[in-house]
Amino acid sequence: MRKILFLMLLMGTSASAQTIRVGAKHFNEGYILSEMLSLLLEEKGYTVERKYNLGGTMVCFEALRTGAIDSDPEYTGTTSAALVKEPRLRIPTSDSLLRKNFAIETGALFGFNNTYALVMQKSVARKKDISRISDLSQHPELAAGISYEFLKREDGWDQLAHRYELPQQPSGLEHGLAYQALMQNKIDVTDAYSTDGEIASHDLLLLKDDKNFFPEYQAIILLRSSLAPTVKNIVGQLEGAISETEMQALNAAVLYEKKTFKEVASTFLTQKGLIKSAFIPESVTQDMLNKTGRHLALTFVALILAILIAIPLGIFLFWHPRLATGVVSFIGLLQTIPSIALLAIFIPVFGIGVIPAVIALLLYALLPIVRNTVTGYRGWIRYLKM
Repeated sequence: MRKILFLMLLMGTSASAQTIRVGAKHFNEGYILSEMLSLLLEEKGYTVERKYNLGGTMVCFEALRTGAIDSDPEYTGTTSAALVKEPRLRIPTSDSLLRKNFAIETGALFGFNNTYALVMQKSVARKKDISRISDLSQHPELAAGISYEFLKREDGWDQLAHRYELPQQPSGLEHGLAYQALMQNKIDVTDAYSTDGEIASHDLLLLKDDKNFFPEYQAIILLRSSLAPTVKNIVGQLEGAISETEMQALNAAVLYEKKTFKEVASTFLTQKGLIKSAFIPESVTQDMLNKTGRHLALTFVALILAILIAIPLGIFLFWHPRLATGVVSFIGLLQTIPSIALLAIFIPVFGIGVIPAVIALLLYALLPIVRNTVTGYRGWIRYLKM
């Protein structure tokens, strides 16, 4: 009997002490869904590390694949097209391939479909007599601004433009800035998620996908297969918990009621009876100060390291001019690599945290310091010869 009690105590202790790392892509809905998962796990006694703002799909996937995170929200269309590389696979098939190839599995379906779409201001659409995506092919004058991730996805702009024969040459934008550009008439068309809170708020028109290009994007939770069955059971409580209209309302609450992601998620879970603990508002000022301090610390460390590397390198290149052009060109090439791509490269090696962020900042700081060091030495030598 004592042995049984000891084992039960040991299991309870290890469960409560276990840390689960929850990731999230860089957009509001991802933060809300990840907060729901995090709060639910914390309610059951688990410690949760929130690894948010990871950028796009591939960064999150690399973090999940390499064990830098244990779970994150995703969408079925994205999973089949971008990860498994077989568009329109149904969940049992894509789940089987994820388990086999990456030791990742589907934890739960939230219950809503957040498909991609193209949106316009209704006034512009009426003036041009546009209601379908195919109508855009007759209006090459319309300016499109497309989120960076959607531009190059397997199920993104390139394939969409090919299917619909669209003549627009879109510019890349952050998803959060695209609506602002749309309402200021700087662009005419942008991509959207069908549960975005901005659609109803700005009275925008969702263009009909008349050639059925977009697959379903059922919101799901991806988990590492190695997680304990108890964790998977907890995650399973979110199965079918959210409708599309509920998700639109949650997104709108963050955007227009200025509520935090944690507050919105906590209120929703409490109303659904999934957690009992009441939400305790956090100090916005303290949160801003913490994040500002962390940002300044990372930037300071990266800058010091860049100076220690770049100044000696600049001096060396001044005395070896034949190497200067090639080395400076290579360092300049690093500036063209998007930060999201750098993180995708670094995460499998360094994980998520301070190290990949400092390395990325360091690489971006090298070019101006090296170039200015070489230029400064040339000017100094010319001055001494005068």
